[in-house]
Amino acid sequence: MKKLHILLASSLFSGASLFSGSGIFDSFAIVESTFYDLNAVTVNPDFNGANLGSFDLSDSITIGGQLKSFKNNGTDVTGALISYVIYEAGNRPVTPSFSSVSYSFQVDSVNSVSGDQQWGTNVEGANGSDGAASISLSSFSAGNYKIEVFASITTNGVDAGNPIFDNVGGSNYTADFTVIPEPSAYGLIVGALGLLSLRRRR
Repeated sequence: MKKLHILLASSLFSGASLFSGSGIFDSFAIVESTFYDLNAVTVNPDFNGANLGSFDLSDSITIGGQLKSFKNNGTDVTGALISYVIYEAGNRPVTPSFSSVSYSFQVDSVNSVSGDQQWGTNVEGANGSDGAASISLSSFSAGNYKIEVFASITTNGVDAGNPIFDNVGGSNYTADFTVIPEPSAYGLIVGALGLLSLRRRR
């Protein structure tokens, strides 16, 4: 019984931990054309804990990604994607409903290593067009938000899990951003306050 518990616990930390046939390395989220490290150690900022900045209600946020996968022992990687959900800070849904962005296959034999492949949404990675999702903020209310993401690959299941997740042991990667009123709305607010102040003086 103890052996079973250990096996199940270890499977929570990595989709590839129980299988040697395939896995994910060097994964990134791409937000507004900026690369953020997920399961990678580069000069890029880390996505987890990042502040993505402020956006107004007329803006949209583009999100895509890139990852590298490995395969051996008869495993074939058949697809890759990034999944995301956005919610108000401090109000995470009990069961978040994630949307997914599929990656295009980009590079075979990365760095001349057979079986290492690159997948992504970005044109710089060899796509004919950008495959990032564009998320309109027009229906959002002003406030603080979180965007939670994880990456995954699908395989043929030969000596490998299917799917395999890059999700920080199930807790996922999370960054913050703020939605502010449109500049024109700020102008109206300032104008209204000015008129109110003028009336009080009179």
